[in-house]
Amino acid sequence: MPYFILIIFFAIFWVLLGWTAKLVAYIFVIILGIAKLILGLLGKLFMILLTWLLCGIAFCLGRSWRYMRNKWQQHHVQNS
Repeated sequence: MPYFILIIFFAIFWVLLGWTAKLVAYIFVIILGIAKLILGLLGKLFMILLTWLLCGIAFCLGRSWRYMRNKWQQHHVQNS
């Protein structure tokens, strides 16, 4: 009779252990899903900001080039 109780105890123990493992796995998958979503959004935001930064740099370089070219042309006209 004690062996029967011991077998039932171990059966219940293994069932509870399996449920616990499934619960931990589900929580882990949920945390990974949320992290993937957040990192995806941060990646998209980073790419948008990087695009704006590169466009701003290109705009500033274009304005500087045009300003220097105009000053250079005015310098040549005054010295001719």
